[in-house]
Amino acid sequence: MLLLQYWQVEYERNYRHGIGEIKTFRYDLNNNLTTILTKKLHDRLENIYQIAVEFVKIKTDIVQLLDENYLP
Repeated sequence: MLLLQYWQVEYERNYRHGIGEIKTFRYDLNNNLTTILTKKLHDRLENIYQIAVEFVKIKTDIVQLLDENYLP
């Protein structure tokens, strides 16, 4: 979802693929997670989010994404 939001250069060409991936991931999460795994993911959510932000930063080359002082 972060990638779709910030990757404007490739958006037109890839947004349908991205939306399809999001729907697939949501389906998998809603239907395949055990209670224990859900708790583990919840406990690590901040770390998982930071990894996702790093991925989007690298893929989009948007340096401002991690700059807490940047405001558009």
